[in-house]
Amino acid sequence: RIRSKLARKSFSRPATLRMNEAPSTAGPRLVANSRPRTPILDPQLAFDPRHPQINLDILKMISLYLRSQGYHASAAVVADESQLRAAEGGARRAQLKKLRRAILDGDWEGAAGLLVKSCARKSQRHCLYLMYRQEFLELVQTQQTQRAFAFLNKRLKPLEGHLNGRDGQVEAAEGEFAELCYLLTCRSVRESHLFQWWPGELRGREILADQVLSMARLDDATDLGAGLAAPPGLAVGSFGGGSLAGGGEMPADRLVALLKQAVAFQAEFSRYRPSPASDEKAPGG
Repeated sequence: RIRSKLARKSFSRPATLRMNEAPSTAGPRLVANSRPRTPILDPQLAFDPRHPQINLDILKMISLYLRSQGYHASAAVVADESQLRAAEGGARRAQLKKLRRAILDGDWEGAAGLLVKSCARKSQRHCLYLMYRQEFLELVQTQQTQRAFAFLNKRLKPLEGHLNGRDGQVEAAEGEFAELCYLLTCRSVRESHLFQWWPGELRGREILADQVLSMARLDDATDLGAGLAAPPGLAVGSFGGGSLAGGGEMPADRLVALLKQAVAFQAEFSRYRPSPASDEKAPGG
């Protein structure tokens, strides 16, 4: 009986070990990882790969890695194509600058042409309405009633059906078109209670330019993506070792450093991890 009890004890011990150890026939011995397998930050929400700054940083890392490995020609190709995107961004800024100048100068025809090129289709009608309204208010203020009447019928009347955001294209105050018609009987724009806010020709153009350019930039931001999705308390670019999305100098080995962090992250949250004994014996870390 004593021998049978000893045999049962020696047989049950490996079964207990199998609950805490992963079976392995070769290589380092693995033990169960007791760390919670849910990371603090969901990797899918760490950043938006479509964000322009993220794209630029990824290209920088690739170019630096290629140069460090001696692939200078390939690195030059990547750098050249990246500069192409930077040139496109510069052309976009120049286009918006021209649009602003046209609005401030009262070059309405030129501003309308630039607006169609600068704003997304969903925003064009609303921006055109704001611009036509400013031009109409200026005609009323200078008492050019006949020109204002013709302009109202030619430019503003076709947009009447799109007011009040019924189709999501033009936002306006309730009854605004009727108030525009009423202005044809007024000697000053501010005689209308709905347009008492209007500051005059020059300041009105400045406000209009700010509104139009703001919508154009909003369209750009929407097309490019929402950007980084850093959780509260985690500043963008605070990942250490040279930021992914920050504006600082990027280390030459940044790509390798991030890959090492990714491997360490996978090991940290994997089901099993190497035992301390196997860590010490593992060659090369």
